[in-house]
Amino acid sequence: MKADPLPEFRRAVRFMELPHDDDAITAALEASRFERLQQAEQAERFQETPKHTQAFFRRGISGEGLDKLTPEQRAPLETMQQRIQALIIERGLAA
Repeated sequence: MKADPLPEFRRAVRFMELPHDDDAITAALEASRFERLQQAEQAERFQETPKHTQAFFRRGISGEGLDKLTPEQRAPLETMQQRIQALIIERGLAA
């Protein structure tokens, strides 16, 4: 998704069977750029930011957050990822 956002998010929107067009997806991608989210968080702390951390949006490096999780925290995410991948294949949305 990070390497080629528009086609990948288009696939995600189709997977969720949402109405869409490329202009709306492009606008959503622009609004959710890491730098924009980080600036918004600096302007006003997000309620999602854990109390023991400085920032929810730390560095913007893909995959970095997984390294911070324990195996117990990762397990349900990996299970969910497998279920979603199966649905993507089932619906014919695999790349």
